[in-house]
Amino acid sequence: MYRVHLRKKAKKELNKIPPEFKKRIIASLLYLSQDPFIGEPLLGQFKGFYSLHLHPYRIIYTIYKNQLLVIIERIRHHKDAYK
Repeated sequence: MYRVHLRKKAKKELNKIPPEFKKRIIASLLYLSQDPFIGEPLLGQFKGFYSLHLHPYRIIYTIYKNQLLVIIERIRHHKDAYK
């Protein structure tokens, strides 16, 4: 099982999300601790990151296999996710 850690910026973004979406996102974070590879690996300038799509939001994260750690980098609306 992986540990899931939210960066400070991701915590702030999560706190701004409406409650009806926040519950789904928190449930997905728990699921990431069991299988962090469910997200899609990103390419180009975002190589090394993964994206989990929870319409209309994206969770952008990094996996550290050796440490069994998932770092949540951003939780943003899909239109702003890659800015």
